[in-house]
Amino acid sequence: DPPASVEVHDALRVRRILGCGKQGQVVVFERMGELLGTENFRGLPMDEWILNHVVFMENLAIQFRKASEQQGKPMARMAYIADASGIQFGPATRGLPYIQGVTDVADAHCPDILDAVYLVNVPRMATYLWGFAKRFLNPDVSEKVHFFSDVPTDVFRELIDPALLPAEMGGQADPIPHTVIWHPDTGPFVGAEPPDPDDPPGRRPRFLSAKETEDPSFTQQIVDTTADHFVIPLLQNWVGFTPQQVRGFVAWAT
Repeated sequence: DPPASVEVHDALRVRRILGCGKQGQVVVFERMGELLGTENFRGLPMDEWILNHVVFMENLAIQFRKASEQQGKPMARMAYIADASGIQFGPATRGLPYIQGVTDVADAHCPDILDAVYLVNVPRMATYLWGFAKRFLNPDVSEKVHFFSDVPTDVFRELIDPALLPAEMGGQADPIPHTVIWHPDTGPFVGAEPPDPDDPPGRRPRFLSAKETEDPSFTQQIVDTTADHFVIPLLQNWVGFTPQQVRGFVAWAT
């Protein structure tokens, strides 16, 4: 039986198995940016996040079996489409323990199932940072990851039958629901709705807008957060940059 928290979990983390791709890989879509742009990680205890992730992996195994039957050979590969719209570096950084927890579960039980990762609607700065960081990764890993600032509909139509692909990704299937956003004072509420002027201050977390990315003070906040929590440790350990050099690089990339 699914855990009692499955309905809340699936609203806080919107992730769908779309079906079998044209090459036999199972295709998964997730609204990753909306998850990493909120405080949704605080909506459930850590053990509930892990338990629900185990349930997802079991459902994925069922799809692998179906893909194997369709292809006439063993298939256990996943293509992962992640929509980065709405990502914010502060909430994403605070969510790292959750990400590490579920990743450890996946690595322990399904260590090598990724066929490809497609990150779409990615902010410009993240694309710059990835271009730099992937030089230090195993080529077998980095070659599987693809960054796009928009939605590469032609790529996805080649990946999976358009009848199974959500409309916002260039397909013919129904759109995927948006994330329900959790707030410590008001509980979950639908993030796709426009803000109500009568809402209490701070009730609805802000998604990253194009206008905000052009605001120098907002950009500086991104530079500081990214440098402190990711880039400085990376470049100090592997390249020998000083913190000042790293901040200069992040500011240039932004």
